[in-house]
Order: sequence, then structure tokens, then C-alpha cells
Amino acid sequence: MDPKFAKQALTNPTWLVAMKAEYDAFINNGTWTHVSLPPNKVLFGCKWVFRIKENPDGTISKYKARLL
Repeated sequence: MDPKFAKQALTNPTWLVAMKAEYDAFINNGTWTHVSLPPNKVLFGCKWVFRIKENPDGTISKYKARLL
């Protein structure tokens, strides 16, 4: 079953690997960088989405974590 929350996923090493792969892809592709928040600005949030990808025969192909 797919986790509904990141806190649930962090307790499972398989999902942790999927989350790290997504995060590393953002960093390696230069999608965003860490910066300081300017004064009087509001930070917007994001959400993790988890899916188990299956092969046509029903076996697990991969665990996919996306940061939206």
C-alpha cells in the first residue's frame, strides 16, 4: 500500500531510497537550490506523493516518490 504521508514513508527504508532518488534528481538537474528566505516573504509548501509501479503481471517494478 502507498503511504499517505511522508512521516509514514520515512519509516520504510524502501520509500526512503525512493525519496532520496527524487531529491538527488532535483539537485543534480539544478531544478532548485537552497537559499535564505528574504525578510517579509512567505514560504510555500510542497507535498510528497507515493506510488508503487507494477509490471503487467502484477509484480512490483519500482517504488516512486514525487515531490510536488
